[in-house]
Amino acid sequence: MVADWVSDLSRNRSADIKSIIVPNGTIHAVEFATSDPESGIGRVWVAVPGGAGWPAALTVGAERFTLSLYRMKAGDDDAVPSQHIDLYRCSARRVLASVEQPMALSDANLAARTALTAYLSNPDQYNDNPDGDISTCVWPERMLPRPAG
Repeated sequence: MVADWVSDLSRNRSADIKSIIVPNGTIHAVEFATSDPESGIGRVWVAVPGGAGWPAALTVGAERFTLSLYRMKAGDDDAVPSQHIDLYRCSARRVLASVEQPMALSDANLAARTALTAYLSNPDQYNDNPDGDISTCVWPERMLPRPAG
């Protein structure tokens, strides 16, 4: 699925993609020419295990829902971070940070590579749950976003 996503983005020239081999897998660093207006995702790094395991993604964006929660927490309707950084695993999402100023690409690359290399050392595994249902990835549209358009 990840290989098809990378191939499609490359073929349509809708993003700048750099693939980096790291211990235990590959990280695809993607920067979109145009962010999706709903998710606000403009950059994503997708970690693909070299062996068994689910991928994970780190995104930088400005999702409307997350921005609303940030405003409520701050108690100020005008409080708007310019970006938030999320870590998506197939069965979980975690907001890592909300930042006031845009993050420098070099800092974002370093943070993403560090976090995802650590993830690849022990990636989530496919498991049948006790009820016999097959576990699936519940965040594919956020882990493998598309550009606006």
